Amino acid sequence: MNRGAFSALILVLGVTLGLLLARYYPVGGEPQELESILKRQNELLEQQARLISKLQKRGGGGESAGEAAWLESFSGLSPSRGPETAEVAIVVFSDFNCRHCAGMAEVLDRVWSTYGERVRVIFKHNPLAGHPLVLETHRASVAAFQQGRFWEMQTLLFANQENLDSSSLRHHAKALGLNMEQFEDDLVSAEVKLVVERDIAQAKKASVSRVPTLFLAGERLQGEVTYELLSAEIEKKLGSAAPGSDPLR
Repeated sequence: MNRGAFSALILVLGVTLGLLLARYYPVGGEPQELESILKRQNELLEQQARLISKLQKRGGGGESAGEAAWLESFSGLSPSRGPETAEVAIVVFSDFNCRHCAGMAEVLDRVWSTYGERVRVIFKHNPLAGHPLVLETHRASVAAFQQGRFWEMQTLLFANQENLDSSSLRHHAKALGLNMEQFEDDLVSAEVKLVVERDIAQAKKASVSRVPTLFLAGERLQGEVTYELLSAEIEKKLGSAAPGSDPLR
């Protein structure tokens, strides 16, 4: 919860408390009435404190100053799942020609299914040398992103790693119902090329030497990162709350 909303909540609760006191303790009330009202006031204050605590836990799930700082290293518009206020952020550097990256995409899909909007997943391009069309493949995914279909394109690219050629990229774009004229323009545009180059530069600056590499709340994870391992790390960040639970219930 932001500071303005939190202040507004306190104001509303304070006004409500004042109205209750005015209603139940008019001027000239008896001492016995005062004792009853004070007891009710304490009950209301306790309820208010519990509510504020719960709202702080829920609102506190957004990025802290420390988390925002590490995310700045990976700034720039990128495909992402989950809101900016998610309790845990994950940045993944990936290569569409890497079979381990395909496996990691499945793990992250499962994470998303489990935790929903409590987790934010941010995709970063880091194509490694070795495939003649690897850069075009990543540009094709950015072109799909321009039309709001990045995650669907990612699924097709990872599922068809043996056929990463120009013809297949256009076939995938048509299968997704993309505007092909726009797709062709974006595929060769300077803007799209810069997105891929920006991510590669960020990977180099962060000393990312292999894919997939993840950063979970600023902590580097690489190698064989299973769902169980990733889930355990997420649970540490979330605390004792169960996946998808509502702290106000």
